[in-house]
Amino acid sequence: MIKRLLLLAIVSVFVIHARAITFERKYFKPKGKNFTGSTNHLYYWHTDKTTDKLTMLYYKTSTGVCVFKGFEISKSLQEKLPLIVIKYIGKYITEPKLASSKSLDVAVNATKKAVDIALDQKYKELIKSKGAEMVADSSYFRGHCNTNWWTPNFYYDYAPAFSSDTVKDFLTNPTSSSSYPHLRYISDSLKHFGYHHHTKSLSKWNNVFKKMRGSGSRSLSDWGFNASAVTGDADYHKRSDTCRFTLVNKPIAHGKKYPTFAAVAIFGWVATYCNFFASDLRKAVYGNKIFTTAGCNADMNTVASHNDFVEINKKDMHSMSNAGYLVFLISSSHITTIYPDGEFEEAPEEDNVMYPLKVVQAGSEVGIVALRSVYPNFESKREIKSYIYLGHLKNI
Repeated sequence: MIKRLLLLAIVSVFVIHARAITFERKYFKPKGKNFTGSTNHLYYWHTDKTTDKLTMLYYKTSTGVCVFKGFEISKSLQEKLPLIVIKYIGKYITEPKLASSKSLDVAVNATKKAVDIALDQKYKELIKSKGAEMVADSSYFRGHCNTNWWTPNFYYDYAPAFSSDTVKDFLTNPTSSSSYPHLRYISDSLKHFGYHHHTKSLSKWNNVFKKMRGSGSRSLSDWGFNASAVTGDADYHKRSDTCRFTLVNKPIAHGKKYPTFAAVAIFGWVATYCNFFASDLRKAVYGNKIFTTAGCNADMNTVASHNDFVEINKKDMHSMSNAGYLVFLISSSHITTIYPDGEFEEAPEEDNVMYPLKVVQAGSEVGIVALRSVYPNFESKREIKSYIYLGHLKNI
């Protein structure tokens, strides 16, 4: 909340200009006998000034140390720098790395740089351009190989084999792999499926492995073999005691699609890569991934406890993304980034509320897609959270 406070004394001692913004430094001491210079409470309020001005408030302790105490921001500048951003910059200025310098000049310079970065539209343009490039990259498509992450650059195919000896093993070379934790499930399912082909390996069979149940879960048991695609085809026959399979390690290139059974052997389902995409988009825009994704459920907790991500009201998503900030929605099962092209929809029952129309993402849909096709009722769902990233404002 913006606080309007009385000042004991204000003395302007420093003025600089950047981006047509005036930065001032003023002495400030709140009234109250309980006030001490050691308190870490910061003060924020606005003035009705029509010029873009940001005033840094400081208090000088009895030992002569200048302590940053907050900001006064003109009304016109607050339209460009939302209060949530100003508060983030204030917290940044009080971090030990800056506060330990005991130099208000360092704080002033850090603030100026942070404001310059906050107003720089290049990040908005990067979200649009890099996002548009990335949605065309097939490595983010569902069930595809993405070697930029930890998906393997090979898969195990089941090649036909025959045996006349007494060995009754289903596989001539049973194996295990940490890259394919569900490989045994595929082998057991194929064994009970009971079909064989004299020459074709499993990856060349018709669409026999698929999701068998339409539950909303990602249960491994939902996947299995269906004989309808091979029944009646003379080239596929019931497996006899002499019919075996040999596991063959097949290379697969980045961006190529895994056979369905191989994708399930990796993840337990044919996985989507919304978290890979969101992480790589952050890196493309800001130069680093910020944190290593561990899946949306874990990422929700990471974002909630990360100082550089700030939760915002969903009503502010359009204005914040259009101002150049990376804005995203996250739930326990999906993450998607607002595409800041300026398009919006008006909230049907709320005056002066606009929601963004588009997101850029991977997932069940990969592309620049309608937000409501991803999250139809996002504004009313508490389990869907909206955040902005502000860590790029730190510059010292």
